[in-house]
Amino acid sequence: MDIAARNDLFVIWVAEQVSDVLWTREIIDRKGVSFAEQDTPLEEVFRRYRIVRCCMD
Repeated sequence: MDIAARNDLFVIWVAEQVSDVLWTREIIDRKGVSFAEQDTPLEEVFRRYRIVRCCMD
């Protein structure tokens, strides 16, 4: 997850490791959203997938 400030791009990238390969399962991107609005997509990703690791920048 790349947290965005003001007009930057906010991105959540969901990857699944299958054997020794990482497969992209979902990419969520938004521009110009507040910090509060960035929590909702992250919560939805945690509900849909069995998250093992979450990294934020």
